[in-house]
Amino acid sequence: MKILTWLPLLTIMTACGEKQDTANSDTENTNDTDLETGDTDDTDDTDDTGDTGDTGDTGDTGDTDDITNQNYETNFTRHGGCGDFYVFSRNDDDTIALHLSGSGIAQAAHEANTATTFDYDLTSGTDISLKISHGQNLTYETCNDALDPNIVVEETKFYVPVNGTLSITVTPTGEATNWGAFPADAEIHLQLSDWCANGSVEDCLNIESLRFTTAIGWLPG
Repeated sequence: MKILTWLPLLTIMTACGEKQDTANSDTENTNDTDLETGDTDDTDDTDDTGDTGDTGDTGDTGDTDDITNQNYETNFTRHGGCGDFYVFSRNDDDTIALHLSGSGIAQAAHEANTATTFDYDLTSGTDISLKISHGQNLTYETCNDALDPNIVVEETKFYVPVNGTLSITVTPTGEATNWGAFPADAEIHLQLSDWCANGSVEDCLNIESLRFTTAIGWLPG
């Protein structure tokens, strides 16, 4: 009889235990769900990737002149020259080029038989010609007598100096010839110079310091 008395009580306790376990399980599942949904809140942090929108600032660099005007002289990586005299300095793909030309400096250095320096104030007029061109294949036809007619040379814009100084030091490197060659090296040093497009005071660029050396005085052909 005692065994029968305990059976209902045991059954009730077992049922309560199962109910409590089920409740705890539901609670844990709810908490897990909360944690999981909490993780989705972290996806709000993907809004931080909106910072990539800052790359929209590169839209400002859509202005080519703004791009090239910062440390503009770093564009000029390749140099050349010929005659007495023409000199160029350009970027790698020949879409930006500095052109510099004049007369007689290689011959003058040969006649002096020593390195000779020529200084120019670009604020006032000079007897040399300078410009910076934008376009394509800008120096292809210079110092070159073997031209490919399929290569198009195009200048879309050019800038001229409005101030600054230019120094050219010419050093003879060989004997002058009867046909007018005066082989020499020309060291070009351009400083603190502003260049503006077609007389504009708004579309301008600056060269703080550009220095390079190239051969002149030789004749193409």
